[in-house]
Amino acid sequence: MNPGEAVLLPIGLKNVGGQTAQNVWATLRSSEPQVLISDSVQFYGNILPDSVVFSAPGFALQVAATCTNQQYLNFTLAIRDSVSTYTQSFALVVASGKVSYQ
Repeated sequence: MNPGEAVLLPIGLKNVGGQTAQNVWATLRSSEPQVLISDSVQFYGNILPDSVVFSAPGFALQVAATCTNQQYLNFTLAIRDSVSTYTQSFALVVASGKVSYQ
């Protein structure tokens, strides 16, 4: 992600259980002031055992132009199915592009 960039972030969920995960939803959250999440909820449907499903088109977010290169942004993904709720935290790094010329 670059400073000031609008991002569609597809996140894959893998069912590591032995039964189909039914009616799976995920909600993306961040307490970072440099992140605006405009589409925070994605529906994954049913996920078969040992299968991965990606959100489509992805979670929509905007990274502030004031973010610095190599800044980490923290997120939490709340995942729920017809039986349980799970929470997974992760961080993404902001990287400024390098331009070179010859």
